[in-house]
Amino acid sequence: MRFARGNSATTEAFNKLGNMIFKHANIKPMAKAASLKGANIHLLNNKGAYILGIGRDIEQSSAMNPAPAVHEIKLQKKFYIYDLLKKRYISYGDKFKATFLPDSQFAYVLLPYKVENISINTTPDGAELAVIADTEKFTDHLFRVQLIEPSGKSNKAYDTVVFGNGNKAFFRFKKPLNAVKGIYKLRVTDVLSSVTVEKELK
Repeated sequence: MRFARGNSATTEAFNKLGNMIFKHANIKPMAKAASLKGANIHLLNNKGAYILGIGRDIEQSSAMNPAPAVHEIKLQKKFYIYDLLKKRYISYGDKFKATFLPDSQFAYVLLPYKVENISINTTPDGAELAVIADTEKFTDHLFRVQLIEPSGKSNKAYDTVVFGNGNKAFFRFKKPLNAVKGIYKLRVTDVLSSVTVEKELK
């Protein structure tokens, strides 16, 4: 049932009934935001890690108080929580808080391990990339790769995203033939955690 001021009592009754059914069937949602009205929660599972998307239906939330409000998101178990859009680490735990407006859209990464670093091993034809974390079981990571010129600017011809197999990937490249003299760097960002590492190229 869609949320509106006129049917808020009925919506609340349906929510209570649904929660009773889930509890009786021992069904536990991976994520829930009990106080967040008019919201859709989406989860994408990738080898034990999750992308958690939370968005509000503007047609429903437009009937609510437009002021910013803090809501708590509860998780089924503890994860290392990252804000995918703001590119930052939040915390480790089974709950966290976020400030919502009627049109808020959020995306979070839930990892069973914390990304500590990225290793970059250059080879004659590219670079071997690997996420470093205290685990043997990795989700599939994404690497944003940039070639930084001596001026400090990114060479757009090399700006790309490399899909990893687990925590590892290979970026095939060679410096441009017309490269100016100076120090070039390879900048690598793990998209899921936003951990970034740079390495000078010789």
